[in-house]
Amino acid sequence: LHIDEICEDIKNQYEMGTASMALFCMKLVPEGVPLIPKAEQQCEIYDKFKAKLDAMGLKSGVLVQCTIGHGYPLNQPSKLTRIKSLISGEEQNAICPFDEEFREYMRHSFKVIASHNPDHIMLDDDFRLINRGPDSRGCVCNLHLSAFEKKTGIRKTREEIYAHVIGDSEVDAKMCDAFVETQLE
Repeated sequence: LHIDEICEDIKNQYEMGTASMALFCMKLVPEGVPLIPKAEQQCEIYDKFKAKLDAMGLKSGVLVQCTIGHGYPLNQPSKLTRIKSLISGEEQNAICPFDEEFREYMRHSFKVIASHNPDHIMLDDDFRLINRGPDSRGCVCNLHLSAFEKKTGIRKTREEIYAHVIGDSEVDAKMCDAFVETQLE
C-alpha cells in the first residue's frame, strides 16, 4: 500500500498549501448478490492511512465517489432496480434511489464510514437523476412511474411522460413539474 510514502506526500501537499485535507475515494455503488460490503472493505484500508495521518497530526476524510453509479458497466450486477431512461426507455448501469434495499445499503454504508471517524465526508454528485447524460434525463423505472401516479393520480407510460416533458401546453407543464418532483425526491 506504500502508506508511509503516500502519507509523506500528503504531508508535503499540506505544507505547500496544495491541499488542506486528503479525501480517500470510496466507490460504494452496489454490486453483487448478496451486495458486497464495500464500505467495510474500503474502511479497512482507510484505517491504515488514517492512523498514520493522525499520528502525523494531519486530518483526513472520505470522498464517496459513487452511490447510484456513474453509468459504467459494473463488475457484478445486483438485483436492485436500475435507472430506466426517460428518453430511450433503456435500463442504465446505475441504481434507482427509490429502491428501498439500495437506501438501506447506503444508510448502512454511511454508518460504517462514520464509525471510522473521518474528519470529513464528501458525497459526489452521481446521485442526480436528471442530466445524467445525453440519453437519460430522468428515471422512469416502475418505482418512479408509481411515484408519478401517486403524485398526479394518473398512470402514465414512459412515452406519455416524455411527451409531456417536451410538450408546451399547460397540462404538459403540470405533468412535467410532477415528473421533475419525482426525480428530486
